[in-house]
Amino acid sequence: MRKSLQVYRRGATYWWRQILPVEKKKIEIRFSLQTLDHTTAKRRAAAMITATDAVKDMMEFVMRPLDARPTEKELKAMAKEAYQIQLARTMERQRENPEQRDMHRRFNRAYGDFYQFLEDTGGKRPIARTDIDRLEAEGWSVERLESLALVSHQHFSEQKSISVRTIDSLLEEHGFQPQPGLRRIVERALYPAYKKACEVADAYWEPPVIPVTKLETVAAPLQVAPDVPERWRGRSVRDAMRVFFEEAKSGKTFDAKRRHQALDSAWLLDECSGGKPVYEVTNEHLKALRKHPVRTAWGGAVQAFRRLHRRPRASRT
Repeated sequence: MRKSLQVYRRGATYWWRQILPVEKKKIEIRFSLQTLDHTTAKRRAAAMITATDAVKDMMEFVMRPLDARPTEKELKAMAKEAYQIQLARTMERQRENPEQRDMHRRFNRAYGDFYQFLEDTGGKRPIARTDIDRLEAEGWSVERLESLALVSHQHFSEQKSISVRTIDSLLEEHGFQPQPGLRRIVERALYPAYKKACEVADAYWEPPVIPVTKLETVAAPLQVAPDVPERWRGRSVRDAMRVFFEEAKSGKTFDAKRRHQALDSAWLLDECSGGKPVYEVTNEHLKALRKHPVRTAWGGAVQAFRRLHRRPRASRT
């Protein structure tokens, strides 16, 4: 039989043996495979080896000393889990009774304020008159202060807002035996998580925010000659280019190839400038045209564009 299976015989019965390192110690585990058959013993030993990791985790939980305290990493994991549970409970109540929107919002804000108060004071005492006076001086409304005082009274006199059952389940899940000292440690770690759950649940009632597009800073447009006709100002680059060729027919002859190249380039320049009117096109848009993947007759487009911006010569008399 293979040595790695850790199987041996005790009398006529096969046994399985494994040594596990747990918290810097070595634990020896022995199990009777309860069989006299060689093949059955190998199959059962293979199954026990597969479960070795689970057995090791179980032994680590069992071997935690009674005075062990959760690490910061474990407290954060508990807080994360508690946040998801509390948020799910709150959202379910809100969805179940949507007509009580105002009441839900009032309680979300009151408990959010209270968890912040517990975090600031370590959860040691209820809210006092001096706290009320301080918050009132900071501008808190009477309704907000009354809600906070009510929640504080319920927490310290009637029923805690973070139940002992919730804390105990988190401790047991991480391998700790629940006791008063550990409960207080975990409860203080849950205050920020519960406050965040209240804020997220309250945001459920807020109307959706429409994002505001940040205005881009662009270069100043080219100077427009004061004697440019008004009909040119509202035209796109392509439209202005077409009018330019129509008006230039009588003065200069353009072959069809050059005309099509310039119009195609004007269309690309329209795309680079976002369809702006011709006199709002800047040199930055011309640079973007230079880098455009389709650069058909770029030079012709720039020359024709600059002609449109050139001040007309004074006619000779």
